[in-house]
Amino acid sequence: MLPSNTLRLISEYSKPVTRPDWRNAKPIVTTYQLYKNIQETQTKLSPLMYRLFMNIYQTWWFGLFVCIRFHGLKIVFERYEITHENLMKIDGVQDALDFYKNN
Repeated sequence: MLPSNTLRLISEYSKPVTRPDWRNAKPIVTTYQLYKNIQETQTKLSPLMYRLFMNIYQTWWFGLFVCIRFHGLKIVFERYEITHENLMKIDGVQDALDFYKNN
C-alpha cells in the first residue's frame, strides 16, 4: 500500500479528470510556454523532451503559430475560423507577430 500523502496527491491530481467541468480548467503551463522552454534548451534534446516537442508540433496551436510567424495574419484569417480578438488571446501569438514583422 502507498503512503497516505501519496494517495492524497493521486486523489487530488485525478479530480479534474473525473469532474464534468475539467475541460474548462485553465492549464498551468501553456503550449507556448512548453515550446519556448524546449527552444531555449541549447543542448541535445533528451528522448522525453524530443517526444514533447513532437507532440507540440502536431497541435493546432503550433500550426497557427508557424503560420503567423512566416505568413502574417492575413493568411491565418483565410485558413482558420477565428476572430482577431480570440486570436490575440492565444499565448505566443504576439511573439509570432513580432517575429513576422522583424523578418
